[in-house]
This record gives sequence, structure tokens and C-alpha cells, in this order.
Amino acid sequence: MPSGWCPTSNIPAWARAAASDQCFHNAQAANRLDRLSGQRVAVIGGGQSGAEVLLHLISSDRFAGREIEWISMRPNFLPLDDSPFTDELFTPGYVENFHRLPQGRRETILEQQLLAGDGASTSTLKAIYRQLYTLRHLSEETTAVNMTPHREVLNVTREGSEYRLIMRNGFDGAIETRTVDAVVLATGYAFAIPDCMAPLMNRIALDERGHYRLNASFEVEWDGPDDRRIYALNAGRLSHGIAEPQLSLMAWRSAKIVNSLLGRAQFDLDLPDPPVAWSSRHTTQSLHHLGANARMTESGAR
Repeated sequence: MPSGWCPTSNIPAWARAAASDQCFHNAQAANRLDRLSGQRVAVIGGGQSGAEVLLHLISSDRFAGREIEWISMRPNFLPLDDSPFTDELFTPGYVENFHRLPQGRRETILEQQLLAGDGASTSTLKAIYRQLYTLRHLSEETTAVNMTPHREVLNVTREGSEYRLIMRNGFDGAIETRTVDAVVLATGYAFAIPDCMAPLMNRIALDERGHYRLNASFEVEWDGPDDRRIYALNAGRLSHGIAEPQLSLMAWRSAKIVNSLLGRAQFDLDLPDPPVAWSSRHTTQSLHHLGANARMTESGAR
């Protein structure tokens, strides 16, 4: 039985009371952005979605001469980390090592890896920077683009037809306010267990965060018969790492589940040692192999 999590728009607690046609999640941006023509707009969120919304706004004649604000909690507008060794986080070998760790250590590592899966692409950031240069130095328009990183939004209130934002500046500790006509929440997605799983929820094991407990083969822990299994995909970020929501390991995940269902290795999932020694176990194995090779070379030299 397949299961998973249903992504839903994440509306932060501080924005829920203000949510409206003028204060909305970027999931509705395609239908609502251009209706904001001529208005002052705040984009909240420093990831790829926020970057794309901002680029659209500052590149459109509809918002020429208006005030646009890009707000992010991050200390700067940071790029997605897609460097070669970061790409190793999206490999079966890394996922298997990650799954063996205690949950507390996994959570800490995920926080450290935020930009491996949740940053703005370098090309988008460069496009924004070029457009800012054009607006500031080459255009007769007076569009004001305020780039405000390191701001934690504390509250958004609606005052008549305007929205008042209260923020804490993480750089100098000051409290700031902004007044705009519209707010776009590029604040990511939350995940919820599908409603269809409700009849079984009292039999399914959940962790402290309300997530499924998954074994290495993506099988959900529950108290049902051994031959009645539940597998969950796109539900194991905390158990299998940041690669879990990605499509890059789809074939490997499917093979793991098929092998688990059949109780045998229908698919050969043995892999060569990765170029990076993630766990101490792999480091020890590598040193053992090096020592064995050295002894063989020495023996051959004799």
C-alpha cells in the first residue's frame, strides 16, 4: 500500500489572520501577481520561489515606479549549493548512511544542509542583480527595490487597504516596519498525512514531529500483519535525508521497495564505495583496504 505526504502551502502563523487576495502564498502567484499592477508589493522568502517572484515584479512594466520589497530571514540572498561534493548528498550511498544515524543527529545535519536543496539558483540571482543595475543606472523609471535580508517577520496586519509588516533585523537587532499594498508569501510548503490514511492512524508509529517512522526500505512501522505493508515516498526527509523529495533517486527507491516486497534482491543495489567517506565505518574499511593493498604490494616486491 503506497502512502506519502501531501504538500500544502505553508502560511506562517503571523500571516494567517491577514491572508486574502492581496496577501497570498506564491502557489497562487501565476493567477494573482499581475492583478497587483501599480501596487507596492512585499515578497517574503529568500528561496527560489521568492527570487522568481521578485524577478518577475522588477522586470514588469506593470510595477514600474512602484516600491518592491524582498524580505528574507537568511543573512543574505544565498545561492543554491549545487557543487560536486554537495551532489553526493543525493546518492544512494549517502542516504543509506544518513538513515543509520540517530534522529537528533539527522535533524542537526538537515539544518546544516538547507542550501543544498533550498536556495535560489545562481542564474536567477544574477538576473536580479543585472535588473537592479538597469533600474538604478540605466532606466528613467524610479522603481524602488528594497533588498532586506536577515529580517524575521513578526507580524502582518491589515490596516484598511494596506498591510503593515513588523520585522526584527537580525543584523543590528532593530525593529522595523513596512507598509505595502500586497504581500506574496514565498514561505514554502508544509506536509500532512493524506486523509485516506485516517482509519489507520491509531495503528501507525509516528515520531516526535508526527512523521512516519520508516525503515531503510521506506516501509512504515505499524502494528498490522507482517504481510500487510505500507510504504511511503516523499515522506522521509527526516529519516532518509534531503534527497527524499527529489526525483533523482526515484529508480533506486522503487527498487528498494520491490526488493522489500519480494523478500529477495530482484534488483542488484550493491554500490561501489562513494568518493566521500561519510561514516567512520567507511573510513575504517578504506584504511583496512589500503593496509591490505600495501601488504600485497610489499609481498609482491619481495
